[in-house]
Amino acid sequence: MSRYDTLRCEVNKIRQSQFAATVLPSAVAATLVGIVSLQNSSAFVAFLGFVVVLVALPILLHHVWSGIIVRYAELVTEARQITDELRSLKQNVDGIYQRYPQRKKGEQFKRAYGLSGMAVADLEETLAVGMYFEEKEVFVTAFITNGIAVRVTASIGSTFRCSASDDPSRWRGHVTRLGCEEVRQYHNHPAHNNKTEPSQTDYRTCLKFRNLLQEHADKLRSFIVHWNEIREWRIIEYDESESFWLATAFDAAA
Repeated sequence: MSRYDTLRCEVNKIRQSQFAATVLPSAVAATLVGIVSLQNSSAFVAFLGFVVVLVALPILLHHVWSGIIVRYAELVTEARQITDELRSLKQNVDGIYQRYPQRKKGEQFKRAYGLSGMAVADLEETLAVGMYFEEKEVFVTAFITNGIAVRVTASIGSTFRCSASDDPSRWRGHVTRLGCEEVRQYHNHPAHNNKTEPSQTDYRTCLKFRNLLQEHADKLRSFIVHWNEIREWRIIEYDESESFWLATAFDAAA
């Protein structure tokens, strides 16, 4: 988990504690006010009393608890500090995405982002940003020699499906000709909740590519790009044995 993910979990726990200390007792009080009012006046007055108590009392309790309960006051301060840091981390990520122009209509994905000639780390950052902009699945194959993408192909699919733009049966020849140590195959899942996993189609496709590569099968590496809520990218790797694991997790705080 990145710094953002960790802080988000921490602030959510604090918010839950604040909710239990302010909203829950207010809901009980509002219900009692509504019941009593209903017995002595109209339904409208009872409803109005319920709403006023439910809205106003949490605010009042928040200020009361902040003044008399030390631990509650500490949590308020901690939540404020975490929220400020979360905002700063989001701004850091936004700054990265703003450095990349979006692909123009009709422009090839690989040319729009200049993928050929990139080192693997730069390639993965660029893919994460470009794939996010597309809002569709993008399939990229990078042939790697000495850590550099010496040949790249890319195709843009639909929201939930994509495929190679070239003929995978020719990959074996490219590996031999270019002296590649890796064939890295990337595609993205449109997930922004920090979680995803390969589909059965992904596993079957991985096996198909390995078979086509023949003696170079062990050079194939298959990856899926996805994101968390502020667009920090995560890249999982998987293989034909239906196993997958986290390969890269960008952390805006690093």
